[in-house]
Amino acid sequence: MKMNIQDLCLIEASGTFLREHLDDEIIQSETDILNHIDTNKCEFVENECNEAVFNMITDLADSLERFLGEAIRNSISNQDIDAMSKVVVSDVWYDAKKHDDTAAQETIENGQRSITNVVQKLQVMMGDSQ
Repeated sequence: MKMNIQDLCLIEASGTFLREHLDDEIIQSETDILNHIDTNKCEFVENECNEAVFNMITDLADSLERFLGEAIRNSISNQDIDAMSKVVVSDVWYDAKKHDDTAAQETIENGQRSITNVVQKLQVMMGDSQ
């Protein structure tokens, strides 16, 4: 199962407060999360209620997600995203089609689909979901 950035941040943040990180199965149920917290609290939060520890974990996860988003926004320019977006709709595949090179055409089309997926995710992360 491929996890989204929120789930990954939640799992990573849990290690700050728990002896054993949450995992992709546990995070599917709040009851499972609270039970896992109850049996895995680190010493410095052992007297906190499970819900309070969960709130600490989610607060840290939210901060981590914002930090990662900002790091990505600062490292990838909108011009690069726009350029990738234009490549996706370019007619480069026509050459392969014209020469009846179906293997190359398929490779190019798969590449264009992959770039489209990456561009869409980057646009969402950059706050520009066109």
